Amino acid sequence: MDNRSPPAKFFKLWPTLLMHDQLPDAQTLNRLLAEEIEQRDTAKSDLTTAYRDRNFFEFEQPAIV
Repeated sequence: MDNRSPPAKFFKLWPTLLMHDQLPDAQTLNRLLAEEIEQRDTAKSDLTTAYRDRNFFEFEQPAIV
């Protein structure tokens, strides 16, 4: 009698496509966005755990708008 398990099967239930794109002049806005996030994180250390408290896109920041 063979006690080995059958081989694992992989199912393609959720196909995922990752894409990387370089937008023209995005470096400046990316830097502004990183600075904005760092400032918010410094002001409120639990920013990632309380992310539903406020809509991130309601802020008047050129990198977000």
